[in-house]
Amino acid sequence: MIGFLDVLLRGLALCGQALAVGGVFFGLLILRPAARADARWAAAEPRTLLLIAAGAAAVVMAQGLSVSLQLGSLVSELDSSLRTALATSYFAASVARTLVCGLVIATAIGLRRRTPSLGAWLVLVGLSLLLPLGAAGTSHAAARLEHRVPLLALDALHQLAAGVWVGGLFHLVVAASRDGRRPWPTVLLQRFSALSFAAVILMSAGTVSGGNDGPTLDRSCGPPSAVFVIVARMGPSTTSGFTERKA
Repeated sequence: MIGFLDVLLRGLALCGQALAVGGVFFGLLILRPAARADARWAAAEPRTLLLIAAGAAAVVMAQGLSVSLQLGSLVSELDSSLRTALATSYFAASVARTLVCGLVIATAIGLRRRTPSLGAWLVLVGLSLLLPLGAAGTSHAAARLEHRVPLLALDALHQLAAGVWVGGLFHLVVAASRDGRRPWPTVLLQRFSALSFAAVILMSAGTVSGGNDGPTLDRSCGPPSAVFVIVARMGPSTTSGFTERKA
């Protein structure tokens, strides 16, 4: 039962991470250029920042519950001491991931209260790049005895690309639903199509590791990652069709 709940919590954390990471790249690479072409799109920036903070908050909640379940199971079932459980790399990676999420929340909320500059968005980009690294430290890849470092690197790349695509798509849909009567700027659709294509390329690079010498990264990442693999590989064709209908 604990294992099943942990899978659900990991999936929730990945969804929140995608919302945060995808929102950062959506805001910097898509929304800001669209706002320069049409000033009315600047009004969507505070909403995007709020969703970024909400995604990071979901990661904090899911990660905290997951850690509690895992460490409680370790102490009770294996008769281990709490000090030993707290000394595990899993706990350290979980704490690091939670701290980064806290910085993302504080930065995003702070930027909503003033006009976000390019430098402020770049700070969020830096923090969003750290989120997949922390997540990789809690994945199955971190428990591997062989090929550990490349698996962790590919896991982080895999999660980053998946988050950019899936989270970016969510932000795109939210932006569209706010005012369906207004035509979308061509630059917004073109940039999102290019971003989604780049994300899928990175996903493809992140789902293979070791060739015949080791397992694929999909197995090392754990079950929740499969959702992102399936959705991301649908991305470019879906976006292209959407662009044609809106153009």
